[in-house]
Amino acid sequence: KEENLFQTVFQWVRAWPFKNFSQNYVYPRGKGPFRHLHLIDKVRELKAFLSSAEVSTLYLETRLPELVDVEELTVYVDAPYSLDQDRHLFEKLHAMGVDVFGEDELNFIPES
Repeated sequence: KEENLFQTVFQWVRAWPFKNFSQNYVYPRGKGPFRHLHLIDKVRELKAFLSSAEVSTLYLETRLPELVDVEELTVYVDAPYSLDQDRHLFEKLHAMGVDVFGEDELNFIPES
């Protein structure tokens, strides 16, 4: 019985659609400045960044942030923000985004 249970769990784990968090996000500089991207490209790049290994590691103890909206260089993100620890994580996320996208004026706003 235990072996059958183990086999069932093992098969379930193998079939589970895990996200690929093994890669670090790198903004493709060939696309030009982030600020000049079309909205759809901004959304695509931000979603890739938010599901990257760096962000997954940063938010290991809580739920991952999710993109809500983008307006020019303002990025609205659904992320925990009620505790001091949450705000500290969000500040790190913002700093990472500014660095990764090379946009000093990029502004992450928490939506929770």
